[in-house]
Amino acid sequence: MSDPKIIEKIKKLLALSLSDNPHEAKLAAQRAVDLMASYGIAETDLDNNPFVSETFKSRHYYKLPIWVSTLWGQLGWASGCFVVYQHGAKCWGKKASVTVAGKKADVEIMHYMGEYFEDEIYKKSEEFKKQHKRLKPSVYNKYKQGLAIGISHLIKMSQDDFFKYHSETVGKGLIPIDVKYQEAQEYFEEFNKVDRTVKRDTEDPAVLKGMRDASEISISKGVAGTINTLALEHKVQL
Repeated sequence: MSDPKIIEKIKKLLALSLSDNPHEAKLAAQRAVDLMASYGIAETDLDNNPFVSETFKSRHYYKLPIWVSTLWGQLGWASGCFVVYQHGAKCWGKKASVTVAGKKADVEIMHYMGEYFEDEIYKKSEEFKKQHKRLKPSVYNKYKQGLAIGISHLIKMSQDDFFKYHSETVGKGLIPIDVKYQEAQEYFEEFNKVDRTVKRDTEDPAVLKGMRDASEISISKGVAGTINTLALEHKVQL
């Protein structure tokens, strides 16, 4: 049985890995992973973190724009959660919804990140509108879609670098994101029928522009807003 004191120390280090001080955060995350490897402690030993499936109502939309469904889908891919969405009906006053399946801690972070980045993308697109007036509404939506894709790529790249650095711990204490995503998908599809398609046009000039401009959005603020015991998998170091 794992030493409770060691587990508690690892939890504190993981919380500290969300520090706004990059050097402090990196050292804390590295120390946590080293302790997990030394004592043979896995994620499941750190907290009660079961698979869950939670549905979140859209704050703004009856029918989700493509850029919003792209954002949530891409964030799911980057954080190990499986995501599906359902349009609502304005005539019935029913808002659209997004369902996220995965480990409980990951789903909680996904909810926070989804709403945070929706707001950030909207703000960035308003700046784009001021700089590029008289464009068709479809161009602005393509730009938002590019921002959504770019944000998720930045998060995934950071996570890939982290897991590469700690490759000796993968399969022991750490679970790779792609494995988590597959497990989350299998968990959801065991109880639900899925019919989901999201069109991604990554060759469109406005989408490409959005993907480039995504680097101007504060990624770390969106990820660091929630403290949880699996913080090391979501810490973004730019």
